[in-house]
Formats: sequence, structure tokens, C-alpha cells
Amino acid sequence: MKIAILTVASNIHAIRWINALAERGLDILVITQQPPLPGDYHPSVNFTLLPFRGRLAYLLNAPFVRRAYHRSGADFLHVHYAGGYGATVWLSGIARPLISVWGGDVYEVPFRSWLHRMAVTGALGRASRITSTSHVMKTQVQRLGVSTPVDVVPFGVDTKKFQPRPKTGERFVVGTVKTLKRKYGIDTLIRGFALALHDPAFLALDPELQMAGDGSGRQSYELLAERLGIGERVAFLGPVRHEDVPAALHGFDIYAALSRDDSESFGVAIIEASACALPVVVSDAGGLPEVVEQGVTGFVIPRDDPAALAERLCELAADPALRAQLGQAGRARVARLYEWSDSVDAMLGIYERVRQKQSRFPDGIFRRYRERRMQRWLEKEEARTIKEDGIAFADRPRYFRMASAKRDNAAGASAADNVIALPPRY
Repeated sequence: MKIAILTVASNIHAIRWINALAERGLDILVITQQPPLPGDYHPSVNFTLLPFRGRLAYLLNAPFVRRAYHRSGADFLHVHYAGGYGATVWLSGIARPLISVWGGDVYEVPFRSWLHRMAVTGALGRASRITSTSHVMKTQVQRLGVSTPVDVVPFGVDTKKFQPRPKTGERFVVGTVKTLKRKYGIDTLIRGFALALHDPAFLALDPELQMAGDGSGRQSYELLAERLGIGERVAFLGPVRHEDVPAALHGFDIYAALSRDDSESFGVAIIEASACALPVVVSDAGGLPEVVEQGVTGFVIPRDDPAALAERLCELAADPALRAQLGQAGRARVARLYEWSDSVDAMLGIYERVRQKQSRFPDGIFRRYRERRMQRWLEKEEARTIKEDGIAFADRPRYFRMASAKRDNAAGASAADNVIALPPRY
């Protein structure tokens, strides 16, 4: 099966999905504005870089997406995020794509203007199927008046990578792994931690608040901690690569996620913490309550409520047995509902249904004809190719450039070498 995926190539969730699908043997072409970084992707993944960048690029790149997709010979197009790239595929006229909604594209983008709403609902309405990471987001899609079938496929967790380990460090640690932005309620976390310090029993544990991640709000949160007089107890760990997240979680005693916006449609960081057998405290925003069983794997509190957070932190800090009980139940729930391999299996099942549906329409009838045309075009370009220092360039600038080593699908070549760049005059 060959799939074209229109996505943000630098997004960690896109990287995880695409690598997992490539490991299952799928032939993947990523169409994107963002150049992939070396080492991020499976060596078999191919890329087509679109010529325009920035916000207007989602409009300007539409004809290039259409051409890249139809020349790829892919069975169908999978679009990540119904906002920016959803508008691109809507304008491109590509019929019956699979679209994955991820949060802000259905909670925020449609309400910016009537034009944004038309683009999102137009893309979703034209889709063959839609995937959502949570049931609450599926409901949000339906509220937009979209009748396209919606399948719920969560971002899973590899429980072999995320598993309990002996805690590192001696201090009692409340932690989170989040981008430092207002929507994630970082200020509520800091204020709630400061209130918990008023409890002598909590203070006696010499607690520390650790925040792994970076973002535009970091300076303001550092100032807030200083203003509350807890600057020495708040550690900003900076950005953490996904492969290093388990090590960060192993230093926590409690995990907290206090997003305030419903666009936080699924708590993948929360289930990663649960997989490491940590008790969790989360807000009632978006899909976060969906991944926590109240009083069994953790606690759900009202958003923007520092006092409620302080109460739960003190309760958990005073009861090691309760923390262990919630953590063990959380890991068992993740293994049952959110195992990564199960999520990949579910996505592959949807791919097969979409592929079968595509074959009933003219796109399927004329697929062999398009593939033959594509093969002749590639052979024509091959004849025009010249080689310089191991890199192959098309001799006419209106065509693509491609690394020769990867053009031949050489085993072990890096994904960054397997890139086709479409210039504006393509």
C-alpha cells in the first residue's frame, strides 16, 4: 500500500505515526512545507517539499499538492490537521482524502471567521473518513455539521519505552512535560504548587516543581514564580526530546496537566506519565478527563483552580500507598486502552477501508493509467539528469531536484536525502 501524507514534517506526532507505518511496510510519501530533519524519519520515507512557506502558503501550495499527489501513484491522501493543510487539500480539489483532526483545527480555527469555518467544514465534508484522537473531539466534529464518518484512534504509548523505574533524585517532585504557553495552564500549576506549600506536611517533604518544555511564556512564568516567592523551588528544565521524556518522568512523584482550553483534545503526555506508573492530576479541559479514571488512575479538577490543585497535591504527597495504587492502575489502563501497537493496527484497518472505498470511484479506475504516465515522466526526467559530486539535478529548473543515492532507494540512506523539492515554477 502506498500512502501520501500531507503534514507538518517537524511535528512529533506526525513523526511517530509515519515511522510506525513505514516500519509496518507501507510506502510513504510525505508532502510538506517543512523540511525533515536528518534522523527523524525511517529511511524508506520519501518527501516532497512544497515551494511556499508561511500562512499564505496553505493557499498557494494547493496546486502543487494536487500535482504531487496525482503523480505519486498513492492509493489515497492522508491529511494531518483540518486547519491549514485541510484548507490546502480543499482548494486543491483532491477528492475523498482521509483527514485526521488534532484539536485546534476543530475547536479554534472554524471560529476565527466564516472563511475559516468554510475551509475546515469543506475539507471535512469532502473527506472519505475522519480520524479523531478522542471521543470528545469526535463530538466536536459532528457539532460543526459534518456528516463524514469519524473513527476514534488515540495517540498510543509504547509501554516498553514508558514503564516504571526507580525514582531518580531525593526531593519530592511535582512535574509536567508541556510547552510553556497560556493554553496549558502553566500559571495555574505554579499558583497551585505555591498554595500547597502552605501545608506544613507538604513543605516538610522539601518539594520541587519541575517543568520540562519550553515556549513563549517561559520568562513570564519565571517571573510569576519569583513573585510568589517560590523561585528556588521551581525548575525549568528546557526542551526535552521525545526519546528523553521517560527519563524526565522517572524523576517525578506526581504528574500534573492543567490545560484550560478544550483544544487540548487528547492527553498523550498524561498517558505517558500513567504508563510510568505516576499518579496524575489533570484539568477538566477537552479530552483530558477521557484519559483519566477519576479516583482510580488520578484526579480530575476544575480548570483554572489553583486551590483544587493544592488540595490534591497535599493529599497525594501525604499518602505514598495511594500514589502507588493510582500509578499501577494507570499503567494497567494504558496497556488496555492506549498501547501504541494497537493504535497503529487501528489506523491500518482504517487505511484498508479507505483504500477499498477509493477503488470504487473513477480515481481507482484510472489509477493504472496515471501510474503509467508517471513512470514515463520519470523516465523522461532520468534521461535529462546530470550528476555532480554524487547529487543528481534536473537540467531544467522547473523540475525537481533529488539526491541520486536516495533516488535509487539505496538501503540505509537518510530520509533527508530522499527529498523532492518543487520550485514555484514547477
